[in-house]
Amino acid sequence: LMKKANVNAIRTHYLGPRCLADLCDEMGIYLLQELPIDWGTNYIHDPEWVGPALHRIMAGIVRDRNHPSVMVWSIGNENMPESGAVSEQGYHHLRIFHSLARTLDPERPTMFPPPGPANKIRGIFEVRVGEIGDTHYSFNLAKDFLKTGKVTNPKAWTGEMETITREEAVERGWSGVWFSSEYGIMNMMPDLLNAPYLSIIDDVPEDPASGKNSLQVFIDRLRREWGFLRSEPSCLGGAYFPWLCAGIGDNPWGWVVWAEDNDWGVVTADLLPKPYFWAMRVLFSPVWFPEKVVWRHGDREIRFSVTNQFNAVDLSQCVLRTMMGAGFGVAGMRWKDIPVSCPPGETREISIPLWNKSVLDGLAEGRPALCRIFLLDHRRFRILTWDIRIVPESAGAETSAQPLAIGPDAVVQS
Repeated sequence: LMKKANVNAIRTHYLGPRCLADLCDEMGIYLLQELPIDWGTNYIHDPEWVGPALHRIMAGIVRDRNHPSVMVWSIGNENMPESGAVSEQGYHHLRIFHSLARTLDPERPTMFPPPGPANKIRGIFEVRVGEIGDTHYSFNLAKDFLKTGKVTNPKAWTGEMETITREEAVERGWSGVWFSSEYGIMNMMPDLLNAPYLSIIDDVPEDPASGKNSLQVFIDRLRREWGFLRSEPSCLGGAYFPWLCAGIGDNPWGWVVWAEDNDWGVVTADLLPKPYFWAMRVLFSPVWFPEKVVWRHGDREIRFSVTNQFNAVDLSQCVLRTMMGAGFGVAGMRWKDIPVSCPPGETREISIPLWNKSVLDGLAEGRPALCRIFLLDHRRFRILTWDIRIVPESAGAETSAQPLAIGPDAVVQS
């Protein structure tokens, strides 16, 4: 299911089971393996806690360091010192954990996932420890840091603040890149549109009178959030939370019981994809196509730009299979493969010949048409099905490069 949703990385909560790294190796999925020093604790300054934490770090790294899928050691989760008075001791312990991880595995970086917006904490852009920066949910501090070269972070749960500059972060070992190891938590909870913990990229509450349903809210927010992560050169990506439904029942966070009976995730507990799954599949595609293009009289092809977000696959290794039809539907089973080329990480203009005569005739008479694209990767796995609406220039249409999720795989229903 994750591969079908175009997921290419997994971040675990606590150390994943032994079989997970094997599966990630086999399926080509990056693994951000969490080393379970603890979760959301306020006692990282306590010396008695250091020994057990070091043991957990060593056990996890020794077990999984020979797996090629392991991308980074994610040490702990949302750990913070209890107060400003013991903050330096707490971060000293985190640096000890970082040093042990690098000693046991010199080839892989570390990151320290920080708390997200809660209580007295607006958010944290963590570049004080570890090679990879990290932030949870709100991206405002990351944007501030990228713009100004400095960030003011809480240094304890009690909210005392400290400022760190880009130069100071690099001196402490930050590599210059970052990852959002949790984002998205509230995207599908319509009863909590204005909750303080919402994952909204601009921290702007939804308008309760907007008329949006939870799927529309999910699509809008994920498009903004993933669009930012995807386009920012210093960002390695993000881990959407949560993937799997938490089930029905009590939850340690009291406010969660207000939302869909704790029905988190884009798939249910029995692994059935929800509508959110299909929207995620579209938005997580390594290639985005335009929603529509304008046809000008005399054109025998359509042209548009694409960006190849594959890490190591040229689009020439993929198959761009096309079907065409007049109006907003495709008739029959005729299809044609179109050769394209675009190296990883680059943007190129591609052209698709209008090989269906009825489509050309209809466009010449002012009627719209549709080009359905099936993108198959280098292993011939179907990454995406996408419909491009072709609209005659006389209709006054504007092109759009933003993905539009319409039903499973963004197929326009005729």
